[in-house]
Order: sequence, then C-alpha cells, then structure tokens
Amino acid sequence: MKSSGANYKGDYGHGKGYYSSHDSHGHEEETVVNSIVAKAEETIEKEEEKVEEKEIKASKTVERAEKIELSEEELAKNQSTLMEKLGAVDASDADDLKVISGIGPKLEGVLNSIGIYKYEQVSKMTSEEYNLLDSITKTFPGRAERDNWAQQAKDLMNK
Repeated sequence: MKSSGANYKGDYGHGKGYYSSHDSHGHEEETVVNSIVAKAEETIEKEEEKVEEKEIKASKTVERAEKIELSEEELAKNQSTLMEKLGAVDASDADDLKVISGIGPKLEGVLNSIGIYKYEQVSKMTSEEYNLLDSITKTFPGRAERDNWAQQAKDLMNK
C-alpha cells in the first residue's frame, strides 16, 4: 500500500484521477474566476455610470456659464450684489485662500480683485453666490460649488 497522499493520486481510494493533475477540481476554480470576472464587470459598469453622470453635470455647468454673457453694467451690479451678501473686508487682513481646494494663485488673484479676501466671506456662499461668482469670473464655472468652498472655509475658520 502506498502512503496516504499517494493513494489518492494513483489507482487507489476513489478511483483514478480523484486528485490527478489533469482534473483537480477545475470546475471550482472556474466558478471562482467567473465570480471574480462578474464582480469586476459590475464594478466597471458602476464606475462608467459615475463618469457619465459627472460628464453630464460638467456639460450643464459649461452650458450655464456660456449663457452668462453680461454687459459691464450687469457685471458691476453682480459684483456689488455679491459683495453685499459676503460683506466687504479690509484687504490688509487677507486669509490665504489658496488653502481652499480648487483655489490656486490665479484664482485667488481673481477673487481678491472682486473683493474676496477672507474665509469668512467664502463661508457665506450659497448657490446664489456661487452663480454670481461664476457670472463675474467666467473661470472654472461651477468649481466653487463642486469643491464646496463654503464648507472648506468654515472648516478653516474653526481650526
């Protein structure tokens, strides 16, 4: 008699090929592989749907920004309205707005030119103020709202 492991590999035990190298439960491995592939395909499909949703949202934001063609008088009025809502502050006591995700040096300069210098001002922004800002700056439409600058500014104020 052979050793116990050899019994299953030869002609003993449950018959030839019970654990042979040619037929070692391949159906179980195939089931596992198929399950993994199915889950991967499902994940890819969900991610593609998310990308499509983001593309649609971005497209709508760009369309909205393209529709905003204002005269100099309307721009000045929007800027005045925005500053009334956010409050005027002294530029000498400015916060580093670049700390807010989505604001780089160029955009900080644009915000400063409008009169936005402080986290407190940014923290007051709602959809209305975001729209006013987009109409004035015409740069990165929808970015402030997408990146939720108001919440970021509130968080920075509470540090």
